[in-house]
Order: sequence, then C-alpha cells, then structure tokens
Amino acid sequence: MSPARVPGLLLRLVLLGMCLSVPAWLALQNFAAVEPWLYPLHSMQAPAMQSGPNLLFGPYPDHAELARLKAAGYKTVVSLLSPDIVYEGSLVERERGDTHSLGLQFHNLPMDSGEPATSRLNAKALHELQQLLAHAPGTRVYVHCYLGKHRSRMAAGWLAKQAAVTVQ
Repeated sequence: MSPARVPGLLLRLVLLGMCLSVPAWLALQNFAAVEPWLYPLHSMQAPAMQSGPNLLFGPYPDHAELARLKAAGYKTVVSLLSPDIVYEGSLVERERGDTHSLGLQFHNLPMDSGEPATSRLNAKALHELQQLLAHAPGTRVYVHCYLGKHRSRMAAGWLAKQAAVTVQ
C-alpha cells in the first residue's frame, strides 16, 4: 500500500468506528429500555441473600420485584449502581421512578465493583449505608447492585465485619 493511501484508510476506519460506536453508546444510554429483554444477563443474577430479619441483598429489581418487596414489608431500597456508568444511569432513573410510584424510599450509594471496599468511592458508600441502617433500625431494607454478586455481596460482607468488630 502506498503511503499516500494511508490517511484515506485511517479516515475511513475512524468514520466506521464512529458509525458503530454512536448507536452502541445510544443503546447503552437507554439501557433501561432494552434491559428487560436481556435474558442472558438475568440468568446470571444471583439470588437474594437475607442478612438478619430486615436486610436483604440481591440483584437489580424490576417494577414487579419492587412491588413484591413492598408487599413483604420492605420500605427502603438502596441501589449501589453508579449513574456515572453509561448503562447504569438509565437503570437508576427507572428505579427512582418505580420506587417513587410505589411509595418506597430510594437511596443511590454508587460503588465500583472493580475496587476494594477500602477505595474512596466504596468506603464512602459503605459508611453512608451503615449510617442509613443505623438511623432506621427495624426498617426492612433491600440493597442491590445489578447482578447481586459483586457490590451487594461486598456491602453485605463489610457490614457483617463491622457488626462483628462492634460486638467484640
């Protein structure tokens, strides 16, 4: 290939990349609209995990699951999703609307599943969660991330560790 043709080829590759990435970004930006039909993701979600009588950790709840939680006596939902992540932002907004329409309290305490509990963002969210639970003793609370495997399990482990330290 002659050197004169390289800039034209690079320009075509850049344009092709833009043509492919813009629709992908738009789809991710509106992830909440397509998420209900993504069955492979749903099959990867972990089952909810009870931690004491009032605390449940699990995966992202749809409107029907939020209604079931409310019927079971849950009053508060804590999302560990990050609205700064393009595909999680629309999920947080959908959940904010769903919890409002059902009369549930909603708190968004963003965490990063790729970081340890001691990272600045995660430590802040975990301390806020601990404070929220301390100010609402006896309130049934559902805490979740998307799959219910990473951030929510990290929060459950961290809270259990804090409780063990406090008891000793």
